[in-house]
Amino acid sequence: MNQINFASIILDKPLVNEKTTIQIQSGEYLRGFLSQLNIKPGFSFIILVNGVVSDGDYYVQAGDVIHCLPQITGG
Repeated sequence: MNQINFASIILDKPLVNEKTTIQIQSGEYLRGFLSQLNIKPGFSFIILVNGVVSDGDYYVQAGDVIHCLPQITGG
């Protein structure tokens, strides 16, 4: 029996130069992974875990799909 031990982080423009999917090990807090990502400086983003807004205190589970979406700002 195969057991999934990974989650996916999906980053898209303009946070990064091109759309990227990264496989990460489950069983750690999301903030540890986010600090290691090569996100362009000055961009704010929202974290969705399996389609639900989350934050860095989320404990990553096997099979999670995590999207980092740029925040839309302006006036």
